[in-house]
Amino acid sequence: MDHAADDGILIAEKDTDPAVVTVTLNRPARKNAVSWPMWQRLFTTFRALALDSGVRVVVLTGAGGDFCSGADLASPAPNLHPLIQMDEINNVVLALHRLPKITIARVDGVAVGAGMNLALACDLVVASDRSRFAEIFVRRGLSIDLGGSWILPRLVGLHRAKELCLAGDIIDAHEAARIGLVNPSCSGAPPRSPGAGPAGDGLPHPPVTGAGPGRRAIHSSRRFRFRILPVAFCGKAS
Repeated sequence: MDHAADDGILIAEKDTDPAVVTVTLNRPARKNAVSWPMWQRLFTTFRALALDSGVRVVVLTGAGGDFCSGADLASPAPNLHPLIQMDEINNVVLALHRLPKITIARVDGVAVGAGMNLALACDLVVASDRSRFAEIFVRRGLSIDLGGSWILPRLVGLHRAKELCLAGDIIDAHEAARIGLVNPSCSGAPPRSPGAGPAGDGLPHPPVTGAGPGRRAIHSSRRFRFRILPVAFCGKAS
């Protein structure tokens, strides 16, 4: 199955391992800020990958030296009520989180706002030395979205999560690893290393059996049920 896009907005292509699919946000001129068409394609791509029995691992990354600078607030909005827009966008991260595959965010450069929360929705987050993370919603007068308000406290603790959200500070890969945002064994690794695992930075190839059931057990626990809560709309998408 080849999910390569023909519009230059989003590319999803097979890795060298046929069981590994790499989904690339391909809008480097905008630091891969996600437009409305990109949200739609991400949703359909994740849904298609969920049904592909030949895919075991999905790697999410960005083109041009950055992961994702968040939602593109300057791109034309669809003719939908703003709350419906937010619901549709949130469905993208839910589809990613619920993928019955191992998901890996391969982060280089910026991963901020909605881009950071897309990465956190993956099972593993791999970061290069150039990676920068921030919940920048407060700087735009927006409420945190894409499940960030749910998953962030579970990764770094309540007070540290509040600090990240209320200050909107940018942190580097090593600090992100120290506080538990990214996988420590992979922080500082180059964005792509020859001969490495599916993320390209030292992660081993997941086994055919074992990893999947373990992942499902964690996700199905009552304590770890992923939720996106309704938020007050501030006049523009985040």
